[in-house]
Amino acid sequence: MEEIFDNYVKKYNIDDPKIKGKWEHSYRVMEKAIALAESLHLSEENIYLAKIIGLLHDIGRFEQWTHYKTFVDLKSIDHGDYGCKLLFENGLIEDFKIDPKYYKIIEKAIRNHNKPRIEEELTEQEFLQAKIIRDADKLDIFYISAFLNLISYPFLEESISKKIENTFWNHGVVYTKDIKNSNDFVMRTLCFIFDFNYEESLKYLVENSYLEVFEKRLNNSLFGPYFKELKRYIEKRI
Repeated sequence: MEEIFDNYVKKYNIDDPKIKGKWEHSYRVMEKAIALAESLHLSEENIYLAKIIGLLHDIGRFEQWTHYKTFVDLKSIDHGDYGCKLLFENGLIEDFKIDPKYYKIIEKAIRNHNKPRIEEELTEQEFLQAKIIRDADKLDIFYISAFLNLISYPFLEESISKKIENTFWNHGVVYTKDIKNSNDFVMRTLCFIFDFNYEESLKYLVENSYLEVFEKRLNNSLFGPYFKELKRYIEKRI
């Protein structure tokens, strides 16, 4: 399955840092999804599904970047929906030799991984896999923010939008359409913590120092109260 995935990605310009970055992100999310599924003591079947979904969750990103030169869904396409179109309408899923009985579970998880909320009326297993991939994806976004030189923070003079600030203190989810500046983008990432489904995900974040390193990397006193609140929230949950 990984070889098939690699061959698919190599159809694009793998020398492009954006393409390569999403390729690497897919593998890291896969590993985080496996680790989370194992920490939840799930069945071998559900660990297998977490691996598949982790690897394929962003498969729509490669077309998105190639055609639109952006990863902002509002300026291009919804990459979760487009990934499902490639896999299940265009038949790409058949290349991966996966039992068709898993198609709907995989489709629901990928479609819901980037939405503000998971849709209702999912089966228990669909809901489980949707929660795992959302947590694994967010964990890797924190990893990227903290450790990789992919995002710069030249915005010390910017303020945080009032709506974003209110969303944070209400422990809500930031909508992309409400982001007005780079500080708002950082706050969106910080608010991911309120959307983690599992205590195990928060433990993973703490044990790997993601939040601590991210705070140091920002080196901006503006965010001090927000990190303090996040640490309080995490300590309370775990």
